[in-house]
Amino acid sequence: MKKNFLALGTCAFALALGLVACDDSTSANGSSGDENPAEESSSSVILSDSEGSSSSVTSSSSVESSSSIVSSSSEKSSSSVASSSSVKSSSSVASSSSAKSSSSSVVSSSSSSSAPTEDPSDSKLAWQYLNPDIDYGEFTDTRDGQVYKTIKICDKENKNCQTWMAQNLNYAYTGVKYNYDGHTSDSTSWCGGGSGATAGDCSKYGRLYTWAAAVDSVAIYEKHGEECGYYKSCTRFSASALATAPVRGVCPSGWHLPSVAEWGALYTNVGGTDYAGQKLMANTSLWYSNTGTDEYGFSVLPAGSRIYNGDFYNRGAHACFWSSTEDEDLSSRAWFQYFFYYYDDVSQRSYRKSYGFSVRCLKD
Repeated sequence: MKKNFLALGTCAFALALGLVACDDSTSANGSSGDENPAEESSSSVILSDSEGSSSSVTSSSSVESSSSIVSSSSEKSSSSVASSSSVKSSSSVASSSSAKSSSSSVVSSSSSSSAPTEDPSDSKLAWQYLNPDIDYGEFTDTRDGQVYKTIKICDKENKNCQTWMAQNLNYAYTGVKYNYDGHTSDSTSWCGGGSGATAGDCSKYGRLYTWAAAVDSVAIYEKHGEECGYYKSCTRFSASALATAPVRGVCPSGWHLPSVAEWGALYTNVGGTDYAGQKLMANTSLWYSNTGTDEYGFSVLPAGSRIYNGDFYNRGAHACFWSSTEDEDLSSRAWFQYFFYYYDDVSQRSYRKSYGFSVRCLKD
């Protein structure tokens, strides 16, 4: 893997392979003017690596601690955590290619707690991509019976610990349907790892969510009467608000959608952003090349992303994870985490809320 100073060469290389194209996403150390959604084109695939601004995030000891996290009460489902020391794989799991429904623009609708029960084995196919040398915990999402591996990651002094899901969330978010600029869908969560107009494999990659689905905008509207989503800013998603009141979002009870600061705390725990990508990416050939060492058992898989018009891109090349933190300068954007197969590092960037990215949940 290479460092970010090779960004320009990498973008040209990636373009030659048809993997990514240069975009207008905003990195943590740079900014970009707001865009006109009507001018978006499916030919400008997101998340390039040749942005003029720096794409790496500086680790800091001032990163917010996750020890003050409280649970949101937007849903009433329960959950349980049990210890497990073995990583299991399954080759007989059927792929799920359709989620039910939800929204990138909020209107009154049913709560996401009404999702149909799925085969509990759906989340187990991804176990074969975990680190077999790690002693994982185990968690059951009682909303649909799916079982996830969990991992506790602390700093070098075994302090400032966080417990993360070691797999991408695979919960079928329901609510209102996706409707953006004339592009519609029966859902705002889709199976990751897709290509073109074809969705991927939920049992392997989990689901991709719009930002509105990731924060469970339907529940927020029903509980607080506040609309959150594309071009809708919500005060509860500012960095200062999230420091004291984390948002559960689409995550199970007892877990929440991590903020930018909480992702930053993870990178600090593993030694900083410079090599966090390498250390947290799964050691699997699902990545195009330069697979990660996965020394902490976080096991990031290259699920790719879904752009606003419904096409899926960059399976094998990148992984993107929503944070709960909005871009306070651009109401159409929120912050996400970007892992790219050619880089050792990881970056935090701002991009359109209408796009579909993966979700990792953090324990309260």
